[in-house]
Amino acid sequence: MDALVMRWRGPLMSLGGSRIDGYAQQMPIPSLTMVAGMLGAALGYRRGDERLGALAEALRYGVVVHRPGTPLVDFQTADLAAIGMKCAVVDRHGALQVIKREGSGAAKERQMQYRPLLADADMSVVAAVDPPWTAPQLIEALRAPVFPLCLGRQSCPPGGQVGERVLEVSSLGDALDLVKSERGGTLYRPVAGLVDGLVVSVPSRGRGAMLFAVA
Repeated sequence: MDALVMRWRGPLMSLGGSRIDGYAQQMPIPSLTMVAGMLGAALGYRRGDERLGALAEALRYGVVVHRPGTPLVDFQTADLAAIGMKCAVVDRHGALQVIKREGSGAAKERQMQYRPLLADADMSVVAAVDPPWTAPQLIEALRAPVFPLCLGRQSCPPGGQVGERVLEVSSLGDALDLVKSERGGTLYRPVAGLVDGLVVSVPSRGRGAMLFAVA
């Protein structure tokens, strides 16, 4: 099988999970929707595209955290109801484009937000994907993305090339072991249920929580 290796590293990344009021949980690794969202951006899928959900269902992944980073909290007052606010982005050709922010119709006034961030984190996300997508197709898209890539939020661009390589291995577990042996770090291996040792629950919208054994 082919395993896609992505390098998530940058000055800041936003790995916010479940939210209580204005406080979001800090996660040690990206969620399934974050990984699928990055790949969808590279492929040119817009928010709301049905292919994003299908891509998330087709993905299996684990993470090797080489450097966990320093936790930070960013305080914001956000007008979440302001649908149509515009912002500027740079596309893959270097051209400036203006896009509209969707906003939230449920918000009635400015909201206080406490957003968790990781400073100077470095990790490898190793993924396997089912047809119709392939690992070579996805790494090609990551190297020439249709939309700008980000590490959890648009304000957190990657610090280097995200699409690193494709490994030919027997299993996703073998790919994770190989990446850890090469670079070291803490391994988050996906599991179907509780196992001996430390297990981390990572929320994933639409699929409930995913469990990862930590080694």
